[in-house]
Amino acid sequence: MKKHAIAIALTSLFFAAGASAVDLPQGGVITTAACPTLGEDVTIQTSNGVLAAYACNEAANAAAVSTCHNAGSRKSRVYQCVSTDPGADAQVGTADDSWNNASCPNGDGSTQVAGQFTITADYSGFVVNTRGGGVAGQALGGNCTSGTVGAILPY
Repeated sequence: MKKHAIAIALTSLFFAAGASAVDLPQGGVITTAACPTLGEDVTIQTSNGVLAAYACNEAANAAAVSTCHNAGSRKSRVYQCVSTDPGADAQVGTADDSWNNASCPNGDGSTQVAGQFTITADYSGFVVNTRGGGVAGQALGGNCTSGTVGAILPY
């Protein structure tokens, strides 16, 4: 179910929102008025129990979406290090990247050679960004709420 919701969100990544995290509206329609980077209105459908938030950065012509499930598990799991935002230079693997875990970047900002980290005893959410990187699993720091799902967005 979680993978299904993330796949739906990923296929709809050509959308954006305001300057900060916004809960996905009832019906899942994000309008061009809400996000000037959109070429047309976009509809995102989520599964029951999945919460989603979105944000756009008009200056960078970028969009991001985050999802989580309100019945999510807190079991330990390993995630790949993924850039959640490539920063001002728009290049993944450089010093100004944002990563899905503080242990991921090397001193120069590029990903660690190991490229993995473990989340223990915490809920997880997932983020994708139109500027690059990939689906980034990361700790929510609490159960899945509109606040925690929005807080993991890169802008």
